[in-house]
Amino acid sequence: MPLARLLPPPDTLAGSADRLLARLGVTAASRAVRTALVAVLFLGLALVDVGTSPDISFLVFYFLPMLLAAWYFGRREAVAVAVASVAVWVADDLVAHRYDAHVAVSVWNRSVEFVFFVLLAWLAGTLRATLAREMAARAERLERDLEIAREVQGTLLPPARLDGASVTAAAVCRQALGVGGDAYDIVPLEGDALSVAVADVSGKGIPAAILMASFLAVFRGLLPLRAQRLDLLAGELSDGLCKSLAPRRFVTAFLAVVEDGWLRYVNAGHEPGLLVTPGRPEGAVTRLDPTRPVLGLPGMPASGQKRVPFPEGSVLLLFTDGLTERANASGEEFGRARVARVAAASNGDDPGAIVESLLRAAEEHAAGEAPGDDTTVLCVRRRSAGRDLPG
Repeated sequence: MPLARLLPPPDTLAGSADRLLARLGVTAASRAVRTALVAVLFLGLALVDVGTSPDISFLVFYFLPMLLAAWYFGRREAVAVAVASVAVWVADDLVAHRYDAHVAVSVWNRSVEFVFFVLLAWLAGTLRATLAREMAARAERLERDLEIAREVQGTLLPPARLDGASVTAAAVCRQALGVGGDAYDIVPLEGDALSVAVADVSGKGIPAAILMASFLAVFRGLLPLRAQRLDLLAGELSDGLCKSLAPRRFVTAFLAVVEDGWLRYVNAGHEPGLLVTPGRPEGAVTRLDPTRPVLGLPGMPASGQKRVPFPEGSVLLLFTDGLTERANASGEEFGRARVARVAAASNGDDPGAIVESLLRAAEEHAAGEAPGDDTTVLCVRRRSAGRDLPG
């Protein structure tokens, strides 16, 4: 059985001290601060010990600074605290003339205490080192497993770019924890039509990634049968997900088909898509709001698909809430308004350039703050006749 299962979590030995430091505003205690903590605790115990009557023993309390020294620094420091503890007891006995009639008895007693404390200090330091090695090995195994999961999830997504005869699409999916619950899909259909989808599973990490794999499998199985009726596809997809999702888990999704100058779509509780039409003034962006509730929850009402014009040069922008909720140090989110401004200023740019512009704008807004959620952006542009041919 692994040692970590037989012992408390590695942070229990110094957990109280760490919490105390956090309350004092020391969130990342330096070596000097931790050394001062051990020293102050030891000296305080020594003063109380020396100042009390001989009938009161503080021997057991000296374990605390010794264990803190073992946890924060190592075996040698813990042994040093043990030696200092015994030195205090011997000095206290000499100053108070508190010793046995036979000197050999006093020497024996303090020698036994010395050996006992040094042994405990060495064991505490060894325990800490063993736990640290095991936790490092566990973290390494977890990182390897996460890398495999990241590679597997990457293979589930289609290529990040598609150049068709009349449309061009590009997408980027960035998981906050390496793997996660965001996904996109780009599937060519008959007659130069194109199916695109962006989805977001509630939750993060590996559980969300597993659920997203289930979503993609069900969606791709239904798409050839229901491409003309996205409302029916969304309903059957929701029913299928109900069987695989845990209670209170759900999926938001934007499903769309671009064909013959039209955009058919169903927005299942997802972030509104943005449709930028050429020839309109900058800032005139059409929001494609939700048309039905989220997927995967039982008893949700269905609704019909919507159909809007998608003329030449138009741009469709889909994204997950990881983009709009990207926050800076003060907690201010990137927001939908900024997304709309970047989309409106695209001016017929290549979809890949639009996606990168959005992600770059969100990064600049966050000013170095790590993303708190998965982020996916997908952009589709309908080519203008006689221009922008793939090549």
